[in-house]
Amino acid sequence: MSQRGHAALRLPVLVGLASTVKGQRGAPTLKVSTLSALLFLWSSAVCPRAVAQESPYFLTYDHYLEEAGNLELAYVSTLGTQRAGHDFHAFWAEFDYGATGWWTTELYLDGQTTFSDGTLFTGFRWENRFRPLAHEHFINPIIYIEYEQINGADKILKEVEGHDVESDYGARNAVLRQELKHELELKLLLSKSFNGWNVAANSLMGKNLSPSNPWEFGYALGVSRPLAVEASPTRCTFCPENFILGVELYGGLGDAQALGLPGTSHYLAPVAAWNLPSGWTVRWSTGFGLNHNSHGLLVRWGVSREVSGFGDMVGHLFGGRRGPRGDSADVAEQHHGHQHYAELAHVPERAKAERNPLMQDPNAVAAGGKLFGQRCAECHGERAEGTHRGPSLVDEQVRQATPGALFWILTNGVVRHGMPDWSKLPERERWQIVTFLKSRQE
Repeated sequence: MSQRGHAALRLPVLVGLASTVKGQRGAPTLKVSTLSALLFLWSSAVCPRAVAQESPYFLTYDHYLEEAGNLELAYVSTLGTQRAGHDFHAFWAEFDYGATGWWTTELYLDGQTTFSDGTLFTGFRWENRFRPLAHEHFINPIIYIEYEQINGADKILKEVEGHDVESDYGARNAVLRQELKHELELKLLLSKSFNGWNVAANSLMGKNLSPSNPWEFGYALGVSRPLAVEASPTRCTFCPENFILGVELYGGLGDAQALGLPGTSHYLAPVAAWNLPSGWTVRWSTGFGLNHNSHGLLVRWGVSREVSGFGDMVGHLFGGRRGPRGDSADVAEQHHGHQHYAELAHVPERAKAERNPLMQDPNAVAAGGKLFGQRCAECHGERAEGTHRGPSLVDEQVRQATPGALFWILTNGVVRHGMPDWSKLPERERWQIVTFLKSRQE
């Protein structure tokens, strides 16, 4: 079964699970948070981990997609204050799958608890992100399309658009849940990474598919940077490079009938992410409302884990075949051929001539080896000799490549063939990986 087939198979299964969670009115309901806990325990027990490099953003998107064949599980909570009503705790479970190197699809299951009122499931969202360009550019665009089937009691505030204001959420759940929404969300995601920094800008437009509702508009902006732009040579939980700090600014821009800032809400939120060597990521955000239409405080936290090779596992479960894993000679033969190394011929001459600034750094090989094990080994193997997911990096064609050429490939990826671009790593960390690879080829 192909990766595209895997994605198509899982979506109806998860949507069916959503309907089970929703249940009947008045019947016992499985909480989204309970479901998330069960899935995390399952992933920890039976699934191979992948060490992610997650951004700290909650609303803003950068241009990086999920690795092809990997699944990310996430649980996110939002605690919101409500001046004209009860405070609330909204939450969602997130299933993020890399269908291909240029397409990521996600399913969200939403719920909320309004204090002194009750808890309910509020709907689901199906999100898709598409990367139209194969290589890194000065600005990197992503096309975002999402369908939402939620009710009026949904309070996760995954985006703020139109004239979304605090008073919209003040009524009791029994009243809010009567409003049913079938919405289409479109976003243009723009992002750039440089010198360890990431800058992202998202513009959005959404419409309740009822003919009488106008298009609504909004924005989200984000800036972030890790505490260190060079990896330490030893594995550690509290290394500075594991922590990423940043800030988000987001809000509504009115609708097609009344475009502009009047009657809109806006938030400023410091954000942080902690990427643990165990494969888990913990994120935190404290959002402050910037005007009287906004909630005074939105405190968000989330935990996520990336499952490596999930597509392979599902394909094997349903009778599909995995490619070879262990025999390096067979793997080398499988990947031998122009198509697997053709990207080296497309490296610009200027990039080929770039010199490795860490060539004389005594810690670069060890640090690069650590990074390779965390980011690259799941596809290329612990010894860089290749697996069915990625080619050997000790093949003669790779041996002949200059350090600058390898750095360019690492930065730009081979997206159309499933290799992500690793420009999300600071430049010096990419050079550390290149230094390690060259040491393996000696």
